[in-house]
Amino acid sequence: MSVADFTITKLYRDCLRTALHLGTKEGNTKALVASVRRSFRKHDGETDPQKIEKLKESAVRGLTNYLFLEAQKMARAHGGKPQNIHEDIPQGQQADGVNGVPDESHK
Repeated sequence: MSVADFTITKLYRDCLRTALHLGTKEGNTKALVASVRRSFRKHDGETDPQKIEKLKESAVRGLTNYLFLEAQKMARAHGGKPQNIHEDIPQGQQADGVNGVPDESHK
């Protein structure tokens, strides 16, 4: 799903859910929810499509970063370290993750 597929309402709800979840864990729910609301209200009159797209990208990036950090915490909690996605691929055949070109640094 691309950033363009996210509606503003869906992003707002996802950000609020994340704030509620974090606030419950950290004890600062009201402050986090207020921050999300303030951020969305600050830009609610925005009409420039490029600016709106950048704001949406920023919100998605924030949610993605949170999910990534939570996944790392869960991996550590279950006795493991965050897994290197390349560790099961033979050296010399590992891709750089951008365009599939083999990463020469492993030779």
